[in-house]
Order: sequence, then C-alpha cells, then structure tokens
Amino acid sequence: MPNPFELRGKRVLVVGLARTGVATALFCAARGANVTATDARTENEIGEAIAPLRTAGVSLELGGHRENTFLKQDLIVPSPGVPADVPSLQAARARGVTLWSEVELADRFLRGRMIGITGSNGKTTTTSLIDHILKTQVFPRFSPEYRHSLDRARGADQRQHHYRGGVEQFSVGAD
Repeated sequence: MPNPFELRGKRVLVVGLARTGVATALFCAARGANVTATDARTENEIGEAIAPLRTAGVSLELGGHRENTFLKQDLIVPSPGVPADVPSLQAARARGVTLWSEVELADRFLRGRMIGITGSNGKTTTTSLIDHILKTQVFPRFSPEYRHSLDRARGADQRQHHYRGGVEQFSVGAD
C-alpha cells in the first residue's frame, strides 16, 4: 500500500535535539522534507549531533524557539522530552498546524506491525525481551542469510530495524 503521507517538499519542524529529535530530523530530510530543527540548547551544548544535521541540509534554530518558525510549518514533531504546553507549540496547534509524535510519524512509514513499549520503568528490559522473542521464535523461520542480516543490522542505542520480503521489525528502547 502506498504511503498516504508524503514528506517531500513539506516544511517540517523538529523540536528538541536529543537522540530522538536528531533521528527524526534526519529521517524527514532523507525523504525530501524541508526540515528545521530547534532546541533551547546552544550548538556547544548539543555537540557533535549538529554535524550530521548540517550535512543533511537541516536548518537549525538553537538557543531558543521562535514562535514564527512554528507557525510556518506543515508538520511539527516535538521530541518526547518537550512539554506539550510550550507556548510556541500551543500557538501552532491553535493555528491548525499538524503535530505528531515521532511514533505517529513512524507509523505512517512502517510496512509491518509496531510494538509500542511505554511506562516509567522496564522499557529497556521489555524491548530486549521482545527483540529476543522475535529473533528466536519468529524470524528463525526465514533463511540463514536473513537471520545473519538481522545480526548485522543491529545498531547502537538498542535500535534494530530489520525487513525482508515485507516483514519488518523496528524496536527501540528509550530511557
């Protein structure tokens, strides 16, 4: 089924540049969006995460948020740590700008099923358990080459994204 939401040419604002925000900005930029990323921290405080954003062509507004930037967007994706009552977000919502969490954005692009793990404690352990179950009980039915590709695809920060033949697994552990 084709993706009903096209990012190409859309103005997307990512609010907050911790790991999730950086990943979201790069994801949207790779799909042709005109991405601006904003963070209350300065460039020095954010550090080395800035370089890949610049390379990807992401515009940066650092050291604070400008309400006017929020009001000119097609889509705003606030990072999980950004409070919903930030005045610029409230103004954009009142103006009718679409606001999605990173999970809502990901849902529009995943071809497979999503397993969401939330809560105050135990997310990393639960994510690891589900990853283990999927790898040992579900994915062994696939070819040895596929299982090897699962192992090779494992990334840092307990993020895995695996797919072949329409079967997709994406698991994220976050603190």
